[in-house]
Amino acid sequence: MGNFFGVDSDFLSVLLSVIVVVETLILIILAMFTIKLQKKGGGGFDQNTKEIIEKILEKVPTPLDPNNPPNIKKDEFDKIKEIEFFYEFVDLTVLIKIGNIEYSRGNVKEALSNLEKALAKAEKQNNSMLQSICEGNIGLIYKSTDDYNKALQYFEKALAIQKNINDKQGEANTLGNIGIILRHISSYENSLKYHNDALTIHREINDKVGEANDLMNIGILNQSKGESKEALNNLQNSLKTFQEIGNLKGEANALTNIGGILAQSKGDLQNALQYLKKALKIHKALDYKEGEAITLGNMGLLYEKLGEKQEAEKYLKNSLKIINKYKLSYVKNTFEKALERLEK
Repeated sequence: MGNFFGVDSDFLSVLLSVIVVVETLILIILAMFTIKLQKKGGGGFDQNTKEIIEKILEKVPTPLDPNNPPNIKKDEFDKIKEIEFFYEFVDLTVLIKIGNIEYSRGNVKEALSNLEKALAKAEKQNNSMLQSICEGNIGLIYKSTDDYNKALQYFEKALAIQKNINDKQGEANTLGNIGIILRHISSYENSLKYHNDALTIHREINDKVGEANDLMNIGILNQSKGESKEALNNLQNSLKTFQEIGNLKGEANALTNIGGILAQSKGDLQNALQYLKKALKIHKALDYKEGEAITLGNMGLLYEKLGEKQEAEKYLKNSLKIINKYKLSYVKNTFEKALERLEK
């Protein structure tokens, strides 16, 4: 008998028969599962469960926003997980949202798995909008894990699609994310170009939140380049815009960054401390752990400069506790080194 890829042809015939039987059984089981659920409510599961899940998922946008994670309770998440496998076969949007929820709960591996499945489906369906959203969401997750090369690859794919379908909102947001990554790798001039392009589009489409975020990112970039005056000006404008539109999270982030600049570049430690205290109060009220951790760490650094060793240690330890719990690796090193200095 002849061989086929190293497998005896008789054995191959048996193997293929087994595969066909198994595939048929899987299809029968899926069909029975679907029929059983449809009998309960006609939509794939009983009507009450369907309505509960739809209400929960209304709170979850498809584009991922790490600065504004969906507030999904454990019992709500458990309810979604019960029927997750059914959604894998029928609903692309829900698959994306489940990925976003997994990320917000710190489950990076599961988030990527869901989003990669969704991306494959979007590509197969030629759904450019959802494909760009998946590319962008995956890029944000890689960015959060400091894998900047992979993040850039996904962002660039998303950007190409967004330009092609004239998705101005998505384009501006992706330009901003690329700008942040370029700042992290010290490509400052390229970073500024991307942030300015994002700012131009956000202003064109009258997106005040996007505009305020762009101004803040440009301010942070200014500070990285040693341009403290320009940094303070952009951050003050960002703060003003966030306050005008009532965006508390953005306001707190701007306050934190202004406090950092006043402490590092201006030496105005007491004024800086007041900005950081205001920011910390908002972060805690919003239960925004990343902002809380960064602000606590900055306050620890500030108390170190003021010579208040015990206060500095307390704030740095509280910061690192949150950082370790939520795996916020990109700020960990600075605060750990400060704590080591104090404990010598």
